[in-house]
Amino acid sequence: MNKILLIIVGAAALFFLACTGQSLAGEGRIYGRVIMRDGNRYQGMIRWDRNEGSWIDMLHGNMELIHDGGDNCRGEEDRETISIFGFIKIETDSDDLDITRSAVSFGHIRSIEVLDDESARITLKSGHQMEFEGGSSDIGDSNREILVEDRREGKFEVQWNDIDRIEFTETAPGLKSTFGERLYGTLKTGSGDTYTGWICWDEDELFGKDLLDGDQGTLTREIGFSLISSIRRQNSESAVVTLESGKEMVLDNSNDVDDSNRGIVVYVDRFGLVTVYWDEFHSLDFEDQPYILRYEDFDGGRQLYGTVFAGDGSSYTGRIRWDNDEEWSWDFLDGEFRDVEYEVEFGNIRSIERRSRDSAVVVLNDGSTFIMSGSNDVNYKNKGIYIMQETGEQKRICWDEFSRVLFE
Repeated sequence: MNKILLIIVGAAALFFLACTGQSLAGEGRIYGRVIMRDGNRYQGMIRWDRNEGSWIDMLHGNMELIHDGGDNCRGEEDRETISIFGFIKIETDSDDLDITRSAVSFGHIRSIEVLDDESARITLKSGHQMEFEGGSSDIGDSNREILVEDRREGKFEVQWNDIDRIEFTETAPGLKSTFGERLYGTLKTGSGDTYTGWICWDEDELFGKDLLDGDQGTLTREIGFSLISSIRRQNSESAVVTLESGKEMVLDNSNDVDDSNRGIVVYVDRFGLVTVYWDEFHSLDFEDQPYILRYEDFDGGRQLYGTVFAGDGSSYTGRIRWDNDEEWSWDFLDGEFRDVEYEVEFGNIRSIERRSRDSAVVVLNDGSTFIMSGSNDVNYKNKGIYIMQETGEQKRICWDEFSRVLFE
């Protein structure tokens, strides 16, 4: 009886989503008040640096490390020698230990305050503040464009140095974007793995009215993504595009459809980001969004907490700082799995276990398990796992001492 009731309720919910999806789709869009230095204020949906337009999308930047971890875990093998004119030799760490590359979903952000032409102060919903300085075209006057869709004044671009601050709020209901619906679908890799979620094609195209470029013989095509049913890699230089009408065509001579493609990014809910490059890409089938992630679905983050187990059997419980720079649930664990790049949000991770010098086993909250490698987050270049215990004592565990961590 209960099962029947669940089926009926579930079907009703799906029917409601199907009937209202078009009007609800805008609620997943980045939205806020843009306050200019000249006092003008605009309010509406925002498309940031071309490839961020929804709350799920990431703001990227460099952030200065403020932690003093004492001696670092990095050994002599991680130091590079630079020779100047063949005489002077300088030893340096292979990575800059004072700067960390960071990213946070727009849904976690309360406001962005422009500080100068290279930096901004980010305030999260939790109240935590941090400064991003460069590190990507998201921050600073190298930002490619910030577009505002103001309900009263239409769509227009604002310049970085003209902005005082942006205050994000829940997206106003009933809005329709000039860009169309957010792209969503299922991507299949050459290894046979599949990933379903929100799509960013060639690290640029997000929406149904964005264009897929390419040549079909002597024709130069610009096809709106809303007209496309699927894209399949044919070889390193071309792809087979199937339209909603059923028509198929082979396109080439564009970075949208060859190995100069900058990557197909999939945001997978309760996981994080998956980036697939052309050599590993097999196909992408577009689908309607089954639901929307709204501003209210992001909590602003919390500090990582759990128990770290060392190889000698000892364990330490407290607040955790991973690789001496990730300490929040919105931070990302970076690595590779089967030639695909993963950025897994720490809030979705149940445990990490050292597998070898170069890899780790990651278990998600839903029980999914995979092996990650190819990043200092999950290999011997890890700068240390720090645990601030309830006693106030900080313990550091280096990778060769580390066994596993269980997050709470």
